Amino acid sequence: MTAISGEHDHGMRCHLRAGALLVVVVSSLACLGAKEPACPANTRPCGNGCIPSTGVCCEDPGIPTDQSMGSSYCTNGAGGATDGACFSNMDGRCSAAFPATVTAEWCCAASGDFGSNDCPAGQHHCGLLCTTLPCDSSGNAPDAGNGGSGTETWTGTFTGTNEPEIGFCSGGTFSESGTLTFTVPVGLVAALQGTGSSIDETDAGTWSGSETVAQQHPDPTFCSLVATSVSNVQISLSAGVNVDYGPEIVFSSISADYLIISMAHFPAGGGFDEDVGVSGIEAPVTSISATTVSGTWAVISSSGNDAHGTFTLSKQ
Repeated sequence: MTAISGEHDHGMRCHLRAGALLVVVVSSLACLGAKEPACPANTRPCGNGCIPSTGVCCEDPGIPTDQSMGSSYCTNGAGGATDGACFSNMDGRCSAAFPATVTAEWCCAASGDFGSNDCPAGQHHCGLLCTTLPCDSSGNAPDAGNGGSGTETWTGTFTGTNEPEIGFCSGGTFSESGTLTFTVPVGLVAALQGTGSSIDETDAGTWSGSETVAQQHPDPTFCSLVATSVSNVQISLSAGVNVDYGPEIVFSSISADYLIISMAHFPAGGGFDEDVGVSGIEAPVTSISATTVSGTWAVISSSGNDAHGTFTLSKQ
């Protein structure tokens, strides 16, 4: 195969492939499959998605949208990035602006570590969010399940770490893992995208989890971490678009039971245990499809407990 490039009437570059028996006519018709996605107000096309209008698109403008593999962008051009000309991150020096703690596809400045906003493989931006679904007129991926209404059941898993301070016992690490299941009265995806009703403290389901010791306290004569678990804790759920942080889910215990219990044993004076419990979890959403929601989570206002990690929810 031979790669052939040409320009259509509007200046968009087309990439065509021709075999030995194929005659290619470079004309405006050759680019009909390369039309840009329809993007709503305050967003614009970038690769195979729609990014905030103030963003700088890092994708090659010469690749048709139906062949583009991404929609990475820099939040702004302050570092010198321009459309189609962000800075290479081949050396891995830049971390993604979103999602956090991930190596960015691109750097947004010639020096420093500020990187691009990226989506996982197979997804694209619709405004600030990553999704597998097409963008609608409001910049969101429409709920392909039930149009945003009707009872839904979701199940999920969460994992994470915790470096607690229990009394004066600090220096060890727990690993977090668990499962949850819940039912909501309206579409969760639509609530998170702002295209449907938000979900407000609905008594939703159950939460089960375990906290195991990943690294013990360095001085067991002073204190030692103790593994704990919880089972079928009744939870309520709120979900919607947080004006400061974007789409977010909040899980709260509706009983006297904690969602996470961090415990330490102090051997002095005959020995005693002390614990720090967590009743609420906030979970910013980083990725949405019609049947899957994922993101990060952290405890809400629990002094001494630093549990945090990632979660994935699946629609049943």
